[in-house]
Amino acid sequence: MADLVDIRLLIAVSLEQVRLAQLLSPDLTPVELLDRTAAAISTLVPRLPDPVLEFVINEVAQLLNATPA
Repeated sequence: MADLVDIRLLIAVSLEQVRLAQLLSPDLTPVELLDRTAAAISTLVPRLPDPVLEFVINEVAQLLNATPA
């Protein structure tokens, strides 16, 4: 159960990172936003396994596509 909480927390932090990147650089494409978010999360959690990071970024991309602008 703790792993689910960690994943949810990573997703929430990633969504906030995307919003911050949008505020700072509104001209970024969605792909650039996700790339910057992945880089930021990798820096914050350097030992995060790549499959977990990929899962989190994919979840964030799906949530962003489901959210009206």
